[in-house]
Amino acid sequence: MKLTVLSRKNGVVRKNRALMAHMEQLVQDRTRELSTMLQERKNFFADVAHNLKAPITAIHSFTSLIQSSNLYLDEELRDYIRLIEGENEQIHRRVQSLSALNSFDQITQPRQRLEVDGLLELVRRKNEPEAGVMGLHFQVHPLGSLAYIFVQQEKLLIAFENLIYNAISFTPAGGSITITPRLQDSMLSIDVRDTGCGIAPQKLPFIFDRFYTSRVDASEGSGLGLYIVKLTIEELGGSICASSQPGCGTVFTMQLPLA
Repeated sequence: MKLTVLSRKNGVVRKNRALMAHMEQLVQDRTRELSTMLQERKNFFADVAHNLKAPITAIHSFTSLIQSSNLYLDEELRDYIRLIEGENEQIHRRVQSLSALNSFDQITQPRQRLEVDGLLELVRRKNEPEAGVMGLHFQVHPLGSLAYIFVQQEKLLIAFENLIYNAISFTPAGGSITITPRLQDSMLSIDVRDTGCGIAPQKLPFIFDRFYTSRVDASEGSGLGLYIVKLTIEELGGSICASSQPGCGTVFTMQLPLA
């Protein structure tokens, strides 16, 4: 009787092991298929962006040639040409956005353990000159205590650059941009505060959406900067939010887990 029970138990153990091995193989197969699909998508977007550059340039050249020539164009035709130029410019911005997003997606640098104040000093050195040229006071406060985060440095620096560029774009000369870190339980919280024009309440929920821009002249932005920031922070296991009041500036607050 004992041998029968033992035999049954051994049989169950063998079946469980076989099932686990089968499941592991399925996971590996699906992971490989997903990786292949994602790489094919990246290659497709890169090809699309590359192949569209030539016709976009040609359309721009032809419309410019028509407008600069001594051809008689009535107001209706001029309106059509301006419409073509506007649509072509929008396509051009989208192609640039695809190229930028694809380049960002190609960054495969492994994560590393970085000391917070050292990272913030690097952020200061990389971005202070541009802010100074625009007549802005740029300040990065140190955390003042030893703390580490486990991140992809290149992607995180790009996220900071996009936040700071956004702040520079909306802050008039004489204003300020201030970066302030603090510890909250097991998280690092970093505020990027500007004294710019602020964001209207009805626009605030959409600022992290892909291709969304709150600029009056949409031709000046791709609508990808804040989307890339959000994508980066979430990939690193963190979160980001914004608070703003028109005329009183904006505060972006990112949170990252401590290492």
